[in-house]
Amino acid sequence: MLEYFPTNYVWKLLDAACSPDEAATQNEVHEVVSKLLAQLPNQWRRTVLLARVDDVPVSKIARLLNAPEGEVRSWLDHADIRRRTECPRHA
Repeated sequence: MLEYFPTNYVWKLLDAACSPDEAATQNEVHEVVSKLLAQLPNQWRRTVLLARVDDVPVSKIARLLNAPEGEVRSWLDHADIRRRTECPRHA
């Protein structure tokens, strides 16, 4: 799923998901991030990738996805809650 992402993007995703200390190799990093992203509903995953990887502002994500800004923030909040559930030591 993340093969086409540059390594620095994967590390940014990992920072948003779990501590890099939990992953000893780059393959493990890809595995952890891929697993966490795969568990998210499509809208949440798109929102996380745009906001956390590409640093797109919520207002622009809302326009891109044709959704209210509050809903986009809600998707990010739900994704963050899921991340904290999966990686409680790094909440």
